[in-house]
Amino acid sequence: MWVFLYFLHCPAFGILHQCIAASVPRPCRLPPEYNQMPDFAREKLRSIWENYKSGKSCVAEQIATDVILTVVNIFPTKYRHAVSPARYNSHYEYNSASDHISPTPEDEAVYNEVPISETFELPEFLKGASKNIIDNFTKVWNDPNIPSEGLREEMIHLLAVSLLSTKELTAYNRYMKERRHCQQQLLLHIRQMSDEARKALNILAYIEPDERFGTVENFSPSIRRELKDFARRRAGKCI
Repeated sequence: MWVFLYFLHCPAFGILHQCIAASVPRPCRLPPEYNQMPDFAREKLRSIWENYKSGKSCVAEQIATDVILTVVNIFPTKYRHAVSPARYNSHYEYNSASDHISPTPEDEAVYNEVPISETFELPEFLKGASKNIIDNFTKVWNDPNIPSEGLREEMIHLLAVSLLSTKELTAYNRYMKERRHCQQQLLLHIRQMSDEARKALNILAYIEPDERFGTVENFSPSIRRELKDFARRRAGKCI
């Protein structure tokens, strides 16, 4: 009977090994991949385990560790450099990439340069954070000298792992999943735009903000409608 109930709990053979692994007690220690993780993640994990006493329950530490691992795994592998936030400001050569849809260079050029700060609203994961933490995030969000939105997102990720509590990191994890879903939808929408509208969006991305209104006035009504639709979709939380 217990075997039947177990297979009801794990109905697909493909995930059977996950259920078996979950039933095996995990060791109360740093994760095996600790030495391969970036500096900021190792520092966070050390702080989680530094006060643990051998022989005591480590459920809380394991949950906090899982949150850190989940957040780090959101970050594309090629950007997991072993750098700390303090040293990161000089790494402006890195750029961001999409997780699921393979964007064309034109997609990335257009999408990455539409500033997140233009539609900024304090996200849920910061609603209970201290003023100092919020200030650190808003400084990056509003910094006009960061050369790409892909880099801005990477810097925000480093701040999250370095400064947020376990509860806040869990909320950040949800926020990033929602944001990446929205990015995929926006890339799909960009690909559905006319060539003229895509070129117009690219022009607007690279000119000075105070020049955009006058430039838009020179576009045809059909292009302005497409740009307005794109702006509406970007302003929303998701499509």
